[in-house]
Amino acid sequence: VAAVALCRIQGNSLTQIPATQYALEDLKERADLQALLRDHPEAIELGLFVIAEEYGEWEESRRRIDLLALDSEGQIVVIELKRTDDGGFMDLQAVRYAAMVAGMTFDDMVRAHDAYVKARHIDEEAKNRLHSFLGTDEESVAGVIGGGSPRIILMSAGFSRELTTAVLWLIDKGIDIRCVEMRPYRLGDDVLIDMTQVIPLAQASDYQVRIRRQAAAAVGVAREATRRERTVRILWRNNVIKGGDVIRLILPYIGLDETGSDDPMFRARFAGDPLNQQNVIWEKDGQPYSLSRLCEHMRVEYSIPFPSGGLNGYGFWALEGSSQSLRDVAEEVRRQSGE
Repeated sequence: VAAVALCRIQGNSLTQIPATQYALEDLKERADLQALLRDHPEAIELGLFVIAEEYGEWEESRRRIDLLALDSEGQIVVIELKRTDDGGFMDLQAVRYAAMVAGMTFDDMVRAHDAYVKARHIDEEAKNRLHSFLGTDEESVAGVIGGGSPRIILMSAGFSRELTTAVLWLIDKGIDIRCVEMRPYRLGDDVLIDMTQVIPLAQASDYQVRIRRQAAAAVGVAREATRRERTVRILWRNNVIKGGDVIRLILPYIGLDETGSDDPMFRARFAGDPLNQQNVIWEKDGQPYSLSRLCEHMRVEYSIPFPSGGLNGYGFWALEGSSQSLRDVAEEVRRQSGE
């Protein structure tokens, strides 16, 4: 059996950090773990925007979704949490929940988020927060919401063989579901949580997404409804952008002056495929990103002052030599062409 451990290097020695249990640390499932992940959704996935907590607005059911969110591409995400070592029956619960929210409209989301905003005493209107995240307005939002199956993220200290077998089967059937282990460790006075995506393996996720998209396109049901795809497609079709085009971060939009705008930190280029989820290459590290996830990565890892809680990346970048954001350019093209 392969060893699995979290270790600390001390001089020339390697010391294993002892594993613990949430119950032993008096960490509750809802009051502690759920609250922490609700307030720090980037720990689950960069770019997540929490719509609601303990959501259950459906008839004849007392069951509630732990966290309901949108990802950086505008897709609904059902997040279920357990502090157990086997995950219980969370796979069955989550599939049921995903079916219940699959038909959510933007108005449904506004109502859900309004309750969330009021419960947390956030001094912003729910509708404005959603429009800001999605990069939409009243006229364009209908084309962004809906049209795709909700994603599912299961988070637990461990997962049983029965659960992982079911999840792998669901993935094979085209359901976007993943398992993230949250293993607690004790280091002195601190509790550490090792959060690792175990199914599917992180390095296989992009490949599986591409395969599913190719299969969907073959039967004519490829999804075009996310804001990212709509923006890129419009710019691409109208020859506004092409592969290799350089884009720059609009520094004043995030409160920074133009000094150092030539820094690779603030530059990227289009990879050339507008349908690729990770369609820009960041000049700082040469790695591919979606614009929204790149912004979130820069905020988390380099303290670049983007708004927290999710954003639409096309509102912060412009083609080199232009001061107009890609999102605004797409809106102009859309109005002129009637798209």
